[in-house]
Order: sequence, then C-alpha cells, then structure tokens
Amino acid sequence: MKKKTFKLLNKLKILIIYFMFITLIITSLLTFSFSYFSEKDVMKDFYISHYLNDSTLKEKGATLYDLHKQNCLKGYTEQIIPTNNGNKTVSCGIVLDSSTTKFNYGLKIEEFVIFEDQYNKNYQCTFLQCLMSKENRKIIYTSQGNFYLNNVKMFLILGTIICGLLFLISFDHIKSALNAFGFAFFTIGSSFFISKLFSSQFSIVNEALNIIFEYLNPILIIFMITGLFLIIMGLFIEKEETWGSFIEKHLN
Repeated sequence: MKKKTFKLLNKLKILIIYFMFITLIITSLLTFSFSYFSEKDVMKDFYISHYLNDSTLKEKGATLYDLHKQNCLKGYTEQIIPTNNGNKTVSCGIVLDSSTTKFNYGLKIEEFVIFEDQYNKNYQCTFLQCLMSKENRKIIYTSQGNFYLNNVKMFLILGTIICGLLFLISFDHIKSALNAFGFAFFTIGSSFFISKLFSSQFSIVNEALNIIFEYLNPILIIFMITGLFLIIMGLFIEKEETWGSFIEKHLN
C-alpha cells in the first residue's frame, strides 16, 4: 500500500514539474517574441498601419506644410497641427526635414509625433495590471512594455533551466527522461505549423503573428528537431538503464 502511494505521489510530482516546465518554456518564448515585437523599429510600421486611423492627417499635413515651413524659417521652434486626438506639437526640425512631396509631411508627423507620443507614453499601472485593463492594453506598444519584457526574460530563462533540471532528475530511467523531454520539445516546436493555420483568421492578428513568428520560427524548428532527436535517442537506450548505471558505465 505504501509503495503504491509512493509511486502515485512520485507520478504526481513529475506531472506537476512537467506542467511547470512546459509553462515556463511557453512563457519564455512568448516573452521573447513580444519583447522583439515591442521594439521601436519593429513596432513602428505595424502601429502606424493599424492604429493611426486619422485619414485626414496626411491631407492636413500637405495643406499646412508651406505655412509651417515659412514659420519655422522665421525662427519659430514648433508648429501645431490638429488631429483626431487633439492638437499635436510638431518641432521645426521635423517640418524642415520634410519635403513638398505629397503626404511626406503627414507621414513624418505620423512617425515622429503620433507614434512617438504613443511609444513613449507612461502608463500608471504595472505591465500585468495594464494588460488586464482594456483601455491600457496598448502598453504592449510602448517602451514601458518593452522595458518590462526585457527585464523579465532572464528570470524566465533561469526558472526554465532550474525546472528542466528538476524534471530531468525526477526520472529514474534515462529512456523515460529522453522520451518526456523529446515529446515536450517536439510538441512546442510543432506549434510552428499550428500558428500558420491560426494566423490566417484575422488580418491584424495575422500581421502581428507573422512578425512574432518570423522571430520565433527558427527557435520552434530547433525545438522540434531537438525533440525528435531525443525521442530517437530514447529508442537506443535500454528501458532499465538508470542515471546511476549510465554514469557508472561511462566513468569506469
């Protein structure tokens, strides 16, 4: 009875560690991918394409460009342009760096004023609190969000390594450990193909996922190949071989 209870508790322990290991790997991958996605240069084009819906801004820029340029040449340091979100201040550096090409000034305003305001916006909540609030979820598009994600990455990697080692030593037999690790890695890696099916459902989601998985795809493929390799390795290991017998065999 005691042996059965011990075996049951041991299996439960392995399942808990396995679940934690998988969760940490997935969380780490998502954190790395969203950290990449929220980098300024990566985020800029996506945000401007999907969230700057002021269709008249470019026309306003084209109409006001000559006037703003004249004012800046007279010695003004900044100009005001009306937008859907109120008046925005445009530095004369941006004005003078623009050209008479149609919509060029409006595009500069989108990139260096509207986007910059959003990306540098400071939310009065923690990253997780903001994600839980519908009106504050755009923190993912800010330098504040990127800073949080970059800081948490190393802790997640450390936690994943520790949990992986615990998972590894929780198995008495090497074959079981290889199969378990191989299955975990292969399953996570195969999400590369699942993502392709899911990303076609919504246009904005599709483009966002394309950016994210462009970064993740090489990592997921490595996970899948590693998982397959570990499973194949397990086929050549004797079922009864333990870590102790393996170490003893190769040290003596």
